[in-house]
Amino acid sequence: MERHLPQGLNPANFAQVPFIVFNRKDDMQAQWVSKAFGVREPRLKERFVPSSEAGARAAAMGWGVAVLPELLAEGLIASGAVRPVRPDITLDVALYWHQWRLSADEPSAAPRPVGASA
Repeated sequence: MERHLPQGLNPANFAQVPFIVFNRKDDMQAQWVSKAFGVREPRLKERFVPSSEAGARAAAMGWGVAVLPELLAEGLIASGAVRPVRPDITLDVALYWHQWRLSADEPSAAPRPVGASA
C-alpha cells in the first residue's frame, strides 16, 4: 500500500489500480467502488483470479485490490499480509445453495426439515 497507494485508494486513483475479480460476472468490486466513492458505473482494471482463496493470496502478493469475504480477510489482516482499504465500506452478499442431480437414477439429496420428536 505504501509503495503503490501512498495516499490510499481514492476517487482520483481507483481507475488506475488493478482489482482482483473472480470472473467477468463478478461485479462486487464495482459495487464496492460505487458505494465507497459515489461513482455510478466505475470502469476498473481487472485481473481475473477464478478462486476466492487464490484471489486473497493474489491480494497478499500485491497483485491488486480485492473485495474479500470476511472469513478470508480476517487472518490476512491479522498477519499483516493485507490491509483494509476502507473498512467502513462493506457489501452484504446474499448466498444461495444450489444442488443438481448428475443422473436421473440418483436419489435427491435435498435437505429435509426436521423437528424435535414428541
